[in-house]
Amino acid sequence: MSKIVILGYGFTGKYLAELFYQKGEQVYITSRFPERIPESANFTKIYFDLEKEESYKNLPDNADIIWTFPAQPAEKVEKFLQSNQDCRVRVVFGTTSSYLEKEGLISEASGVDENIERVIGEKMLQKTGAVLIRLSGIYGNQRSPFDWLNRGLIKNSSKMVNLIHLEDIGQAVLKIWEKQIKGEVFNLNGGAFLWKDLWQSGVEKGLVSVPCPPEISTEKRVIGQEKIRKVLGENYSFRQPI
Repeated sequence: MSKIVILGYGFTGKYLAELFYQKGEQVYITSRFPERIPESANFTKIYFDLEKEESYKNLPDNADIIWTFPAQPAEKVEKFLQSNQDCRVRVVFGTTSSYLEKEGLISEASGVDENIERVIGEKMLQKTGAVLIRLSGIYGNQRSPFDWLNRGLIKNSSKMVNLIHLEDIGQAVLKIWEKQIKGEVFNLNGGAFLWKDLWQSGVEKGLVSVPCPPEISTEKRVIGQEKIRKVLGENYSFRQPI
């Protein structure tokens, strides 16, 4: 049994905590407000705040860490690494919005904005062996692109969105874990869709009840899947919203 620490008990962190618990691991969950988390016999709650260096000592010794929130500010990431020599950050989540290109196919080799604070922090973690997973739009459970349309959050139906289901994130993390991959970068994207196509599918399924957002400027950016497919297996099927 391994000690698994989920840094950040948000939307993705909650899912991963349960996933690793089901795998028989000893799971610790962290939050700046652990008192707000309902009691659970499955997980040990820990107070942790990257901004508060005194909270670093609350983490268990000899643990493997999944870092789910932005790795910033960079100076605190550095302090954390200096003070936790016996803990290993195995996975850190980034965002595909860090890429500079706004059109065409984006691979892990595409340029990123090196001035973004979280990118600086992510690179620090990578140097210690952490795998960086850059995520596109996350959906699943109570989160749906159809809800985003209904809530009026989408302003341009001719824009392309890259989506990844929560369960696909879990499978990717498990595979990276099992293969003991270190220091790599992976894009994680289940598919690229135009918002007007998602709207049409949602209307046909009775899931969308608002008019289609206006078509403004076309922005078509596809986050490449090739590298992560080699980890998941060429026959792996990503979950689809439509």
